[in-house]
Amino acid sequence: MKQKNYPIYKTTFIDDMRSLVEEAAQNFSDKTAISFKEKPTDKEVTKISFTQWRDDVRSLGTALIAKGLREKNIALLGENSYGWCCSFFAIMGSGSVVVPVDKDLAVEDILGIINATECEAVIFGKTAEAKLKEMLGGAFPESVRLIISIPDKCSIDATAAGSRSLITLKDLETEGAKLYAGGDNSYYDYKIDPHKLGSIVYTSGTTGKGKGVMLSQMNIGLDMTLGM
Repeated sequence: MKQKNYPIYKTTFIDDMRSLVEEAAQNFSDKTAISFKEKPTDKEVTKISFTQWRDDVRSLGTALIAKGLREKNIALLGENSYGWCCSFFAIMGSGSVVVPVDKDLAVEDILGIINATECEAVIFGKTAEAKLKEMLGGAFPESVRLIISIPDKCSIDATAAGSRSLITLKDLETEGAKLYAGGDNSYYDYKIDPHKLGSIVYTSGTTGKGKGVMLSQMNIGLDMTLGM
């Protein structure tokens, strides 16, 4: 049997999430990175290129830094969406810690996670809106100073937010894009330490209270590398 010399597969080693986004945009530019429907019944599919995704992540990261949210803990609460995806990478890309929170958890459990991790901002999706509104009406964590809505419209207003700032993700990205276009390079100026804490993921708590698993950006990147 004749021996075949197969080409060696080139593995991409991912150190941090900002590098992942940048390299993907450089290598695949106008190819589709993410596709989705705004509503399941929509006929048309929205397609986002790798370049557009990178730009949106960078804009959001730049705006978060401008809001004083570098090296801070930020809760990410809601369903899968393009805004959720951009937020996940922008938080770590700007040097902060992302705390993904299961939208189906009970209100007291969500509050417990935000309290324990001392999050300074909460980014929420449509499916988490009712629970967040309920939490704001009670003893909401004092550490939170900014609330960010992934949907452009929501039932939470400035009165419900109280002393906390309230802004939509779209408006935040617009602010960041203007800052970057005006010469703000803070998103890139920061050197990410891939060994530092990048995310706190809570277990389901099937045998008791959920516990926070501390992951570095290199931990997450290695999982991706080994999965290739």
